[in-house]
Amino acid sequence: MTQAPPTSPLPGEEPLPGVSPAYGVPAGSPDLTTAQEQAHGQADPMTPQATTPGQATFGVPASPVPPLGPPPAAAPGASSGSDAPQDDKAKLLPFYLVCDVSYSMVESGALEECNRILPSLVQALEKDPIICDKVRFGVVDFSDDARVLLPLCDLLEQTSLPNLVGRKNTSYKAAFDLLKAEIERNVTQLKADGYQVHRPAVFFLSDGAPTDPPAEWTASFEALTAYDKASGTGNRMYPNIIPFGLQGCDPQVLQQVIYPKNPPERAMRLFLAEQDQTPASAVTKMAKLLVASVIQSGSGLAAGGTGIVLPKAEDGVKSFSADDDVFL
Repeated sequence: MTQAPPTSPLPGEEPLPGVSPAYGVPAGSPDLTTAQEQAHGQADPMTPQATTPGQATFGVPASPVPPLGPPPAAAPGASSGSDAPQDDKAKLLPFYLVCDVSYSMVESGALEECNRILPSLVQALEKDPIICDKVRFGVVDFSDDARVLLPLCDLLEQTSLPNLVGRKNTSYKAAFDLLKAEIERNVTQLKADGYQVHRPAVFFLSDGAPTDPPAEWTASFEALTAYDKASGTGNRMYPNIIPFGLQGCDPQVLQQVIYPKNPPERAMRLFLAEQDQTPASAVTKMAKLLVASVIQSGSGLAAGGTGIVLPKAEDGVKSFSADDDVFL
């Protein structure tokens, strides 16, 4: 029976500037180590490495995380104590695509193009299998409700990919509620399997304003993202959230969905399609940004770094911070 590698950091290991430390907590540990936690709102415990500028059955409750198997065993002779080297292969960065499947996404042709995102990502990952050891990917769709379309997994192990199918409204509340539960379940399972889990990254793609009352969706967003280190209250597993906005979205609403918003060197950004882009064209360009972010982030982990790498905006897509006032 193989033994999972220890999850403690290398002796003297310090987080690299501009990158995030891993969760790195052995299964069952109740708290993050002091060195890994930083004050919420002042410094993200999972600082992003930011750079500025097949079918699935619908309506079925989310199944348990697919067995991912234990991480590679520790090298022969390696100590199991806290000073033992940790295996980089045991570090994972979860990504989630949270996609609006409201009727407007179908009508504009955007949803059809969204169904090309996963195949494009698979093709990119196939070129460098080492990256697949570092990332996991899941898909959540949302309309009147939210559904786990693809449980967090190694994409190259999938024999089929899910298909996004349109429904009706645009419930941000449903998306945030399900995402919170899913991340907690996934991270808990991966840690139990012996992995170190970096702070998850969420690509939130929408073409419309939420149909929920503002007080409801903002409360769900707060429950997903709020964490107070001093008291230990809130959601310690809050994700980094990168909104992608298509024509028809409310940019000022999507600015609120950026998380974290500060400080600038650790903040996520909004990627917004320019007005001359058709919805299908905008999704194609944003898919390239999403794939680039996953590949660059996975490569960074393979090279010893940690955290999400934000892509650079390209022609047809602009990037904004939470404080930009260009929409006034």
